[in-house]
Amino acid sequence: MNFKTVLLTPEQVLKSWHLIEPDIEKALAHGIDEMSTFDLFKQALNSKVFVWATLDENNKIVGTSTSRFINYDSTKTCQLITHTTNGVSHQTIEQEHRVLEDFAKLNGCSHIQVWGRKGWERRLQNLTSRQGNKYKTQYYVYDMEI
Repeated sequence: MNFKTVLLTPEQVLKSWHLIEPDIEKALAHGIDEMSTFDLFKQALNSKVFVWATLDENNKIVGTSTSRFINYDSTKTCQLITHTTNGVSHQTIEQEHRVLEDFAKLNGCSHIQVWGRKGWERRLQNLTSRQGNKYKTQYYVYDMEI
């Protein structure tokens, strides 16, 4: 099955939020209530959070991710906030990850970070950046140089 991952514009987020919010809410339930789906929605409309949709060959949304930039004093990071799949395997993350990596590089990021629970270790262990770097566990903050 062929998939494509696209960055939604704020207008597309507004139109499709009712379809993607339930999955994002499930992903956020694993956190410590640091943000709500409404928080993400508002930030997406203001282009502070980026919403990604993974589409199947019929343009049906089969996965949704959210990301944002974090500016540190010495580096800029693209943080993957949530990642969901709806009826497809997590292996689609590999294709989606390349799209996110290219976007991060294009926007001046030197790293991608995933803040998540320990279970993400299994999902991320096989991913490498185009330069061959892998995610490293740091307090369950997974960081990859790109």
